[in-house]
Amino acid sequence: MARNWTEKERKKQAAIARRDHPWQKSTGPKTDPGKEAVKTNAIKHGLFTQEGQSLRRTIRAQKIPEDVFNSLMAEIKYDRQCQVDRLQKILEVVP
Repeated sequence: MARNWTEKERKKQAAIARRDHPWQKSTGPKTDPGKEAVKTNAIKHGLFTQEGQSLRRTIRAQKIPEDVFNSLMAEIKYDRQCQVDRLQKILEVVP
């Protein structure tokens, strides 16, 4: 379940992020296995693509209970992961 931040907490976190610049400290993977592990992160499950966001909005608009929504999202994520796994197997075979 998502955390419900108060306005004061959000402003405090934003100020900390602006002060500390955490994005500048991120270096990404250094080793080949690490690079291999993250190269499909962008397509991992697709819930943050435009299509995925549209789907989430549509489902939420139906006013379904939170647990049912989370169950649907988990199922969609699992299906997408299976697609990625199949794609990775194909890419391993193709020279």
